[in-house]
Amino acid sequence: MTRTERLAAHTDIATSLALLSDRELAALVESGTPLDTGIGGRSAQCRRRAGPGDPAGRRPHHRALRAARRRHAATSPGSSRTRAG
Repeated sequence: MTRTERLAAHTDIATSLALLSDRELAALVESGTPLDTGIGGRSAQCRRRAGPGDPAGRRPHHRALRAARRRHAATSPGSSRTRAG
């Protein structure tokens, strides 16, 4: 994969994830197949079929979504993991 192709793929995936609601993102992360646990936390492989207007098409999301999961958990109203202050 060339650098240009890699950047295009990452841009498509980032846009696809940015278009998700908090609930949709949480459901996507929860549906992932666990891969490994490391210093940064747990990782999973998630696949998502695109909706209308979604630039990612039917491409699989190969990157771990740990950061998105932590962000979602930290900002969800009513979450037991919501940060104080």
